[in-house]
Amino acid sequence: MMQRIPDATLERIKDATDIVELVSDHVQLTKRGRSYFGICPFHSEKTGSFSVNPVLQIYRCFGCGEGGNAFKFVQKIDGVSFVEAVSFLAQRSGIPLMLERNTEAAQSNDELFRANEIASKYFQHMLLSDELGRHALQYLEGRGLPKDTIEELKIGFAPDSWDGLMGVLNRRGIPPPVVERAGLAVKRQKGNGFYDRFRGRIAFPIANATGRIVGFGARALADDQEPKYLNSPETPIYRKSLILYGLSRSRGAIRDRDLALVVEGYMDVARLVQHGISNVVATSGTALTAEQCRLLSRYSRRVVLVFDGDSAGSTAAERGIEVLLGADLEARVVCLPTGHDPDSIVRDEGADRLNALVDSSLSVLDFYLDRLAARFDARTVEGKAQVVIHLKPVIGRVNDAVRRDLMLREVASRLGVDERAIRAELPRDTRDS
Repeated sequence: MMQRIPDATLERIKDATDIVELVSDHVQLTKRGRSYFGICPFHSEKTGSFSVNPVLQIYRCFGCGEGGNAFKFVQKIDGVSFVEAVSFLAQRSGIPLMLERNTEAAQSNDELFRANEIASKYFQHMLLSDELGRHALQYLEGRGLPKDTIEELKIGFAPDSWDGLMGVLNRRGIPPPVVERAGLAVKRQKGNGFYDRFRGRIAFPIANATGRIVGFGARALADDQEPKYLNSPETPIYRKSLILYGLSRSRGAIRDRDLALVVEGYMDVARLVQHGISNVVATSGTALTAEQCRLLSRYSRRVVLVFDGDSAGSTAAERGIEVLLGADLEARVVCLPTGHDPDSIVRDEGADRLNALVDSSLSVLDFYLDRLAARFDARTVEGKAQVVIHLKPVIGRVNDAVRRDLMLREVASRLGVDERAIRAELPRDTRDS
């Protein structure tokens, strides 16, 4: 069994942790009297019922009932065990924590975090300090990324070796089955053993909201290497629908500007960061999810989705738009010129050009209506009917009755259709709520 953590050590860690500062990394807090209040990160709400008491060093949500101390908060926000939460806060506070582990304990999520952290440092070393990474570094610098941006984002290189990382992790006491569970190794189909998942690729570390590395996005260097991007699989610590690339470093800038830019790829984030645009995150090429929208809402109510010019018509892009329409956010959309992505726009025309496009962005409803109207020819009766059919499930998912009513009025006005007729098409429980 894992060694019991002495009560004195727990008290030292709690005393060294400012719970207001810890929670503020995830929730916008406003002081009222002796406590701080904000929107609860554990359930959907509009009125801030989440309270943090700096004197007692505890938090409590009067809406969902969640509450506890700093250890409990990290457990809930990261989905980790008590021991892992203690280990994280001990490291954050600079307090040494010695734990004895057995084989069963080595299978915990803590070992998955540790494996990914070691992998990230190994990849960084291979890119910046090893001859094998020279061509990868030249590739990144050829794309216009300076060394300071590469180091800031902890970008690395996975060498073209079957077991380079496996060997490093094995020497650090992490057994192959744990490496596989962390998404860093693949079991051989024939025979015994494992091999490195990422080989001959640029490695972008993916962190959760508290900055702990949970996976990687790896870009191919060779033109004939498929797929172009290879991402970590879902693991106990990496659920793709709950993670936004770059959020752990951008959340302060998002909060300060009250605006989050959402792009598609890792290189888009790197380029924007290089040019001083820090309030940016990426969906890593997948559709934006409702969980990611709720995550963003902790830091800002304003979101701008920036599509590549060649991908705005894709199914994934459409799903992201539909999710934003149903989210309790002030959402807008930028569709870049054909052939451009955020990386190329900023590289070729500068950050001011992207900022101007963001300033002139369309509301997500206007953008979606324009797309549907063009697809179904909303000048015709049948086309208008098809637009309404596609809008019904989207509007039906909007929980806020006022927003839903305003959207119905806008749709009716744009299509020249009686609002009552559209309302009658909605599910019964959303018509008059």
